[in-house]
Amino acid sequence: MILALQLTRDKQDAEDLYQEVFMKAFKAIESFRLESEFFTWLYRITVNSFYNLQRKASRIQQ
Repeated sequence: MILALQLTRDKQDAEDLYQEVFMKAFKAIESFRLESEFFTWLYRITVNSFYNLQRKASRIQQ
């Protein structure tokens, strides 16, 4: 949750991002390979989800 808050700088947006990350991780848990740390895997899901939301918001504003 802290990372989501740092990225979004807004509590409500962070909660939305956190929920999306949880759902993505839950659906993809079987694809997790033990080659990396779980934290690293979750971190990348969070950052990539944030970037995806930023791109969506950018397209909507145009």
